[in-house]
Amino acid sequence: YFGYAMRAAFCAPETLGLQWALLNHSRYATPALIVFALLLSISSTSWFVQRIAGVPSCKPGEEPNQKDVRYTVHMISHSLCGVCNRFAAALAILCALVWFATFAEVLTYDLKGWSALRYGICARYTCRNGTIPGNAAPLNPCDFLEHDIPWYMQNRFQESFDCRKDGTFMLHLPQLKSHLIEGDLYVTRMMDNGRQPRWLDIKVIIFIIIAVLAASILLLPFIPSLFPAVVLTCGPLLVLVFISAFVQFRVFGPLTQQPILNFVHYQKETWDLTVIILCGLSCITLPFLREIKSLWHHYYVRCLQQNFFAHGQDRNMLELKLDPWCPFVLVTGTVNDYARPNEDNSISEIAFTPLHVGSSKVGYVPSPPSRSLAQITALTGAGCLDAISLSMQEHVRVRFWLEVLNLAWGDFILFEPSRTPLMKRCLSYVPTSMRRGCTWWMHRSVTMVLLFVNTVLFCCGLGLYRFQESKEDCRLGRSLVDCSVLLMLAAIIMSFFSYFKYFHGFAFSPVLRQIQQATRFVTKSWRPPNMLYVTDGGVQDCTAILQLLQRKRKNILLVLAASDPTDDLAVLRTTMQTTRHQRIASFYDLKDSRRDVNALLDDFKNSDVHFFKMGIRYGWNEDEPHSLGILWIVKNRLPQSFANQMVRPHLDEEEIVFGQPKDYQTSESDDSEDPTADEELRRMQQEQLGGFGCCDCCHRWGNCGRKFPHLSFTGYMWLTPQLFSSLCRLGHDLSHSAVMDIKQSLS
Repeated sequence: YFGYAMRAAFCAPETLGLQWALLNHSRYATPALIVFALLLSISSTSWFVQRIAGVPSCKPGEEPNQKDVRYTVHMISHSLCGVCNRFAAALAILCALVWFATFAEVLTYDLKGWSALRYGICARYTCRNGTIPGNAAPLNPCDFLEHDIPWYMQNRFQESFDCRKDGTFMLHLPQLKSHLIEGDLYVTRMMDNGRQPRWLDIKVIIFIIIAVLAASILLLPFIPSLFPAVVLTCGPLLVLVFISAFVQFRVFGPLTQQPILNFVHYQKETWDLTVIILCGLSCITLPFLREIKSLWHHYYVRCLQQNFFAHGQDRNMLELKLDPWCPFVLVTGTVNDYARPNEDNSISEIAFTPLHVGSSKVGYVPSPPSRSLAQITALTGAGCLDAISLSMQEHVRVRFWLEVLNLAWGDFILFEPSRTPLMKRCLSYVPTSMRRGCTWWMHRSVTMVLLFVNTVLFCCGLGLYRFQESKEDCRLGRSLVDCSVLLMLAAIIMSFFSYFKYFHGFAFSPVLRQIQQATRFVTKSWRPPNMLYVTDGGVQDCTAILQLLQRKRKNILLVLAASDPTDDLAVLRTTMQTTRHQRIASFYDLKDSRRDVNALLDDFKNSDVHFFKMGIRYGWNEDEPHSLGILWIVKNRLPQSFANQMVRPHLDEEEIVFGQPKDYQTSESDDSEDPTADEELRRMQQEQLGGFGCCDCCHRWGNCGRKFPHLSFTGYMWLTPQLFSSLCRLGHDLSHSAVMDIKQSLS
């Protein structure tokens, strides 16, 4: 508590040593070592149980027996192993941080030749029985809880510093003629001359990290994998360095008067006020953690709604379901924190329709009527850092950047097979527009109350411990803090077993799920958690035809808009490989079924055609019923016949309804507010339009980004009117021949 053992190690005589002081003056050191060994033993036992017991193997297409006890043993062992590994890692990092901060503080004084100053600082603190200059009371009056006799009152420390009865001491300095000097006088003079660790020492470490980063950039042509590894590693190292500097400031600052950021010195009143403010903020912000973490997602939803929805008006799934003129909307996302007990792959595709949400792996639930189309579009197009770190990379360091930068475009969704009668009755009195938010709050209420009570206990205990008036306050404060820590640990442990009936509620806590997500834990159970994190659907299938293939549709038109300037069709090839892996269907060349279908894709790359098609054979096994289908593919590309076209006016209702193409020479309407800008756009070709921009003026000033039709990532959120019109015309013209071919095939 507040660095008691760290200060003892800082002031420990050379005959005792730093490690000895940390182990013998911390009441938590020995229990921590025992707990660490216990965690490792439980983790290794669970790992061996998983390997020895194993899971029953199933034939392709055969459903596993969910009642088999070996699956239950595997699930529990997996959760135990996950809990123990994470707690052991956290304990190891905490112990390493305590040791490193203390060692760095001692090393700073020794390397700069300030060993006598460190000796004097410790002697002043020890001889005055744990008080600092300007304060009559001890730095921490609750130190008696750490040891019956605090270290600074023990004989071995008092005698090593030659303390007098009046609290003064003498320092032995060989460079002086008399070899002795008044200790208080020497320490005061040295500190007035700036002899204390400063922020500059941390800057040296930061400079070294930046130098390593620069070196990795220079070596990028020779060692391409070095730069990503350095970037991913430097982030956690910088955070640990900053935390270590802050711990040194808080623990040793009252003794050494060392500043942080070169001007902030430790003052008890200021620190106590800061603690009170931070405790209050934690109690206020805790219920809104999910909303705070979802800021980028809500920004993405708003961008889509304002830029791609008519009049900026969103629609919910109930409206799509009831409208007879609306086609059956089907979009796909990715779930990356769930796997069935008989599987190792945690990546699952999930489909959103007005009728249902789910997939064959995670199961299906009814689609909530209040879920909006903009939200679904944002979820299934969340191709930012979370899609990379959660689905495409397995390094915890990548997830570190996700948590620090909070660049999460995805979000949690409710995945409820059913609701309790009480919840249904309560929600029936809530307006439809507010029902989604109320559902979230009702599900989170239990864990929210638990975590709120935990935070209040911690803050109250901390307040009693800091602002004590008696020894009883110290004991009560420490008991409350200990209870708070144990309650939080119990909640975290139970969240890893949320597949049990009475622990379902812990799956709804954003705080607990964030811990699991950051540490790369995958829930293994037959039923997925009732709250799933959904990101970009392009991890497994960026085309969305996999869902149509599972439904064995006979005729499928794929408009492929993936970023593929060289027409490699990598996205389509990945989808075809996934289809084969899942034994859904196989593909063949319609002109010659003996020819490899990959050759057909290569032909398209080397040709100037607007579309191509391939055959589909549903059914994998010989004895399985089979059927045939056709897949038409229209790709976002610019054939030679479409090259060098001039920019045309914006799309209008007349061109959409009657299909009459327009250019600036034949267009009679002129709704432009800036004729000069219109004139500049008339002289541009379509393939000169840049992808970075929010309005047409951006094409005149800068015109940055990748050019039409293969644009930049900002196309996920907004397009300029000219780019939108040009893409619409290109898609219409490219797909015309494919639509005619489909019409002829159906007739």
